[in-house]
Amino acid sequence: MEASTAPYPDFTPQVNGYTGRLHVVPADRTIHHTMVNEWREGHGQFAVHWSNLPTVATLATLDDEYAAYVGAFLDRSTPLAWLEWVTTRPGLSLTEARAATSAAIGALEHTLAKNGIEKVFAFVTQPLFRDATHLGYQRVAKDTIPVIKSLTSAA
Repeated sequence: MEASTAPYPDFTPQVNGYTGRLHVVPADRTIHHTMVNEWREGHGQFAVHWSNLPTVATLATLDDEYAAYVGAFLDRSTPLAWLEWVTTRPGLSLTEARAATSAAIGALEHTLAKNGIEKVFAFVTQPLFRDATHLGYQRVAKDTIPVIKSLTSAA
C-alpha cells in the first residue's frame, strides 16, 4: 500500500543507519486495520479487531511505503500512555524495521508530550529491549509475561 508523503506534523524523524526517505503520518484504525493485521499475521501474531486498535497512532513510511505502525492507549486518570500493537511490514531488513519503528515511536511520543502525557509504558520482547533502552525506556519489571483475555467470549 502506498503511503501519504506528508510528514508527521511538527516532527522530522532522524534515525541512524537508514539512508532512504523517512516520514511519519497519523494512522487511522478504521482505514489501516487490514494492513496492520496482515503485518501482524506475517509475523505470526494474532489479528486485532479494528475497534481494539488505539485511536492515537502513527505510521512510518520508508521511501513512501508504509513500514511500521505504533499505537498508544491513553489513561484518563493519569498522564500515562501505553504503546501497543507495534508492528512492521514483513520483509523489511533489521535496519529498515528499526528506523521505521523508532521514527513512529518518536513521532507518537512527541504528540503525546504535546498533549500532556508524562510517561509512556510498553511491553517489549527481549530482542527489542535493546532498541527500547536506546529510545530512553527503562525496565520496570523482570520476567513479566503479557497476557490478554476476551471478556466477550467468557459469558
